Amino acid sequence: LLQGKTDFSWGWGQQISSQRYRRQVIDLLGGAYYLNINGFASSLYAAAGQYDLLHPDRRLQAGDFFGHDYALFSQSGHIWMQLQQSDKKWDWFLTGKWGRERFNRRGYLLNGLFPLFSGGDGPPIFWNTGMLKAGITRKWRGGHYFYGHALVQTNAPLAEQHFLHPRYSHRLVNPIQASSTRHVEGGWIFRSSNLSSRLTVYSTWLIDNTEVQSFYSDQHDAPVNLVITGLSFQHRGLEWSGSWQLHPDWEIDWAMVETHNSYLRRPQGKIYHDLTENLLSTEEMHVRGYRAGTGPQRAFHAGIQYRSSGGWMI
Repeated sequence: LLQGKTDFSWGWGQQISSQRYRRQVIDLLGGAYYLNINGFASSLYAAAGQYDLLHPDRRLQAGDFFGHDYALFSQSGHIWMQLQQSDKKWDWFLTGKWGRERFNRRGYLLNGLFPLFSGGDGPPIFWNTGMLKAGITRKWRGGHYFYGHALVQTNAPLAEQHFLHPRYSHRLVNPIQASSTRHVEGGWIFRSSNLSSRLTVYSTWLIDNTEVQSFYSDQHDAPVNLVITGLSFQHRGLEWSGSWQLHPDWEIDWAMVETHNSYLRRPQGKIYHDLTENLLSTEEMHVRGYRAGTGPQRAFHAGIQYRSSGGWMI
């Protein structure tokens, strides 16, 4: 199995990210000042409308910051290894990766809605992630290649997907879980002096994703946060592309994609009141088997090119 040319490689990576979210007064629109209060929350109780309890009813001028002020921090480190071999008839590779990720929220203000959970650093969240990928290629006579790839991977949620509404507090989405990806593909490649073509069939499963949406609900007559957990998809399809060199100056190329993207399961949706964090409703979302709105699922392309020896192209 280890005959021919064999390579082993490995690496390590570290990534640190900091994103701060706040709003700035650009124009007073003729007013003398802007009052830094949350008009939606003022009716709950006296201090609820204060964005900044340490500076209540602060009068702002153009250039001052108002409203929420928080940052999301993420830090990840990973190590990867790959073993691959190439000989006259077979190529194969095996790749693995393991990572450790850390997320937390920092509030720069104590707001009146959640004075105990809005300022300072929130508790850190840690995730272990991993990936394993393998592939093999059979080289056939006449410029034909047949290949297959498979992948299994776990992913941590994005930083903003950890929190129920990070504008106001450190509270986490519950339940929060890692997502996973499974992918298989196989195909055929042909190469010759004037013709090349590639045909790929694939299927990808994205399991247990989390999504948080904020909007005003007419049903509950309040700003809400919709937390969707267990969101899963299947993307499967076929891709075919190629090019044909009719003449040293003329080339025809083409591509076609046919995909089917659909929901795999029935995720759970929870609606929370944006200002109180109270759970308003829980529903199972009956979307299994429905097409997912991920963009065009059928595409075609064809083109012809002329390259002149004089250096111009049509």
